[in-house]
Amino acid sequence: MIRWLPLLLVCGCAITGRGTLYTEPTIPRGNVKISRVAIVPNRLPANLTDPEKWRSFNWKIAADEFRKHGYEVVDYDTSVKSFERSGLPVEDTHSSRDKYADLAQALAVDAIVIPYYGTQFNSKNYIFVNYFGYDGVATFQVYLAERNDFASRVDSFGESSFPLGYGTLAALVFGVGGPLIGVPELGILALVGILGEVGYDVYMMSKAPDLYWEQAFDKAIREGLQPFFRAFPKG
Repeated sequence: MIRWLPLLLVCGCAITGRGTLYTEPTIPRGNVKISRVAIVPNRLPANLTDPEKWRSFNWKIAADEFRKHGYEVVDYDTSVKSFERSGLPVEDTHSSRDKYADLAQALAVDAIVIPYYGTQFNSKNYIFVNYFGYDGVATFQVYLAERNDFASRVDSFGESSFPLGYGTLAALVFGVGGPLIGVPELGILALVGILGEVGYDVYMMSKAPDLYWEQAFDKAIREGLQPFFRAFPKG
């Protein structure tokens, strides 16, 4: 039992992700041909500190997934500069679809992927056990040049989470339960639980929050885009 306790604590970490696909019903999936795409910067103000870091970091993840599925992806610098020249970062009364049509033509792409990124932190606190979650949220709108319209949207969610307090709970069980059942030696396990919990807490909380959000975004984007790839395979 003693040798397995630290492993049980470490295995409490979890990285999960999921995605939901929405499609424009007037655009039949089977008639859509996509082979070359551009992933442009976040169109709305980013709910993030150091937004440029996250735009670049998340672009690399999304581009990697598109390439894995056979799509050609315009490089980051070209996409960013073309997006800025298009005037799309500025809201106005001119139809954004016209601007996207011009941008798609300039980049020679079949589709433009417009992302939005956000982060949030959450915790669930119980008597002895606390759960901490670092969430990455990504939404991708997909514009089709052929249709001059938005064909789909993907909402993605990823979370890197871990619990604290199981070592303390184990120590309480062994420390109190041992004498009650006539096995005072279980106090050793209580000591191991306390020491393990202290070490685990220090290790997990000493990591920079960005590391957890990187894990959350990576999972959110990779898992979240899968419904799109199934609905719109490379043409």
